[in-house]
Amino acid sequence: MSGVRLGIDIGGTRIKLGLVADGEVTARAVVNNSACSPTELVGLIVESAAALRGINDQRPERAGVGIPAVLGVGGSPVLHSPNLPWLDNTDLQSRLQVALRMPVRCDNDANCIGWGEATAGAGAGLANQACFTLGTGVGGALVLDGQLERGSRGRGTELGHICVAPGGHPCGCGGRGCLEQYASQTGLLRLMGEVGLPSDEPSAVVTLFQLAAHGDRRAVHIVATASAALGRAIATLHGITSIGSYIFGGGISAALPQLTPGIRQTLRAHGQPDDLQLLAGHLGTDAGVIGAALLV
Repeated sequence: MSGVRLGIDIGGTRIKLGLVADGEVTARAVVNNSACSPTELVGLIVESAAALRGINDQRPERAGVGIPAVLGVGGSPVLHSPNLPWLDNTDLQSRLQVALRMPVRCDNDANCIGWGEATAGAGAGLANQACFTLGTGVGGALVLDGQLERGSRGRGTELGHICVAPGGHPCGCGGRGCLEQYASQTGLLRLMGEVGLPSDEPSAVVTLFQLAAHGDRRAVHIVATASAALGRAIATLHGITSIGSYIFGGGISAALPQLTPGIRQTLRAHGQPDDLQLLAGHLGTDAGVIGAALLV
């Protein structure tokens, strides 16, 4: 099969791989990320990719890799990975290129998710869009005139670190009041703990939105806080870029219908138009794999 690419989405606990053709995953695999060194990680990827390539005799021509990290210009080296610190200062791109025997391009995982949605998902056909990935943290990707904006130093657009509450809760980036502290899983669990809602259960965030739907005042307040934070971030972006479409991926994006009214209210309070598009991503957990493959 011609035009097949290998997409790899490296997470702190799992690695997702997929063969991608025409913007769709034709074969996929998920393995636990048990690696604790670059050599072990490369070995895991090579072994998994070899098994995947044997499915329907599909032979990828090149590979794209999404990493939860700040990367150098051109995808290398890994400058800093909070979740995988043993990757810091590693030229993972070159290592994988040698091991997989094909061209490889590494990129930030949020960039990959955003590019996947922009080219094969909810944002397909839109030249200008922003994508928020609402998961453990908040990642982001910005597409302007059909091109992924990586910034002058290759560090992309850290939308999760837009300040939405000056002087607010400290953030791991060193700032205070970042969007990530109010609209991520980590931020929501903290807010739940502060008001006495159980926050140590695996499905705590799901429970939060269920409680809010049933009128629990504490849960309603937290959802309103998250909605307002997202609204302020979007208002800031729109004021700078005039982007009209905002896509949401990641696990928390399933609650977009509950978040939307508060986002809209905040946007109006900041003088923003009512016709901005707020779209849930279409690709689910495949977004990072597809985006990585299409970014090569």
